[in-house]
Amino acid sequence: MKKGIWTFLQVFAGCVLLAVATNGVLLPHQLVGGGISGVSMLLELLLGWNMSLSYALINIPLFILGYYLLSRRFMKWTIIGFFLFTGLLAATRYVNLPVQSPLAAILLGGVLYGLGNGLIYGAGASTGGTDILAKAVNKKLSFSISSVVMAMNLVIILFSLFYFGLENAVYILTTMFLSTQVTNYVVDGVNHKRMILIISDEKSEEISSEIMKQLIRGVTIIPGVGGYSHKPKNILYCVIGITQVAKLRRIVHEIDPAAFLSVTDTSQVYGNGRGFYRMNDE
Repeated sequence: MKKGIWTFLQVFAGCVLLAVATNGVLLPHQLVGGGISGVSMLLELLLGWNMSLSYALINIPLFILGYYLLSRRFMKWTIIGFFLFTGLLAATRYVNLPVQSPLAAILLGGVLYGLGNGLIYGAGASTGGTDILAKAVNKKLSFSISSVVMAMNLVIILFSLFYFGLENAVYILTTMFLSTQVTNYVVDGVNHKRMILIISDEKSEEISSEIMKQLIRGVTIIPGVGGYSHKPKNILYCVIGITQVAKLRRIVHEIDPAAFLSVTDTSQVYGNGRGFYRMNDE
């Protein structure tokens, strides 16, 4: 199957999930999503405006902005995603999933919305709205994309707090958080790893040898210099599974209790991690 066809099917599936989540769960329970789609939901709930129509009108100036500032490929698939999403919003307008309790609505709506966004973002596309605005602001004003999205979502939550009350605002915040986490898992994958940095003054060779032998993981030895002592020392870098962290800590502690160890969450790790590589061998 050609890449373009697969991308289209992925974006289409994502838009179906977004539309069903919006019309079938979120709007009936007054749960507002984030970004421009959330603004359109508020306009429908508060003023009775048709969401697909208001979403389309808000996006017109954003598409003009994106045409001049953003890449052609991104804009091409964003336009496709936009038309699919608005069309499916209209087509599923009277879909109403049999969900009664607020908790079930939060879980189902958040998961479906997150899955939809994850599929679309994973295809390198979007449905317009905040994605265009955030990328444009980032390019022109150097504000981070996450900061722009967070600011818009904060405004939506404040409006929800004012018009729907504290309890509903908490529901909306929870739904946003859940959908964001699901989106991240879909885009990044559930196979999260841990990035390890180890600094040992005298026993870096022994530590790296034991990591490779006991954990069957590759280690990169990076030459470094202490900022205070100005003495040369080796920095060990490796990526391991979550279940291997405790064993690695034990290895390091047994060999050099004074070693510095940093463990960081990471994702989207590619390539063979079993090789042994020295940066100063190049």
